[in-house]
Amino acid sequence: MTKGSLARPDNRLYLGRGGSGKTTLALSHAASFPRVLLSLPDDSEAPPRGFHIIRDRADLVRALMRPAWRVAWIADRRLDLWEWANEAAWLAGDCLVIWEEAGVFMEGIRLAPHAYDLWMRGRHRRLRVFACSQRPARVSRDCTANLARAVIFNTTEPNDLRFYRSMIFEPEAAAAIPRLDFAGHEALDWSPAGWAVKKAPFA
Repeated sequence: MTKGSLARPDNRLYLGRGGSGKTTLALSHAASFPRVLLSLPDDSEAPPRGFHIIRDRADLVRALMRPAWRVAWIADRRLDLWEWANEAAWLAGDCLVIWEEAGVFMEGIRLAPHAYDLWMRGRHRRLRVFACSQRPARVSRDCTANLARAVIFNTTEPNDLRFYRSMIFEPEAAAAIPRLDFAGHEALDWSPAGWAVKKAPFA
């Protein structure tokens, strides 16, 4: 593992309806990282090209001991398997973890313990987390703390819009979300420094 901490957390949320382009954009942003763990809730969709599928715990540990890897872990919608991968990433250090459909594993307000460690303390082990979800309202509020960036695609669902209004303090930014062009893959790109509407893909 590379020594030293990241200068600041690099935790990101990619939020939007199915087909909006959120996962495609997250993977595009992950392309420059040599060590990527993609945690999938199930095997309903094939992982992207270049990712090696792993289901066995011992195989995952061995894979994460290598210098470089792109691994897709299938959690079978089980919190214990999702947390196993989170713990393995914590121990490996110096990598990017992508939580696909993260809301599946966030039934409560708080993140599970190893997920919490990745999100809140991961920068000290050079860990980044990109979390994708179709349902923002199911995402733990822990994830709106220590957040470096949120990429938000169109929605008109009332609970999700309430979530955004409570997360983004700029009323004009929150008001832009239901007006985003879904078919054109428009997204609100937000950070604590400001926001802009962009057409995906973007850096």
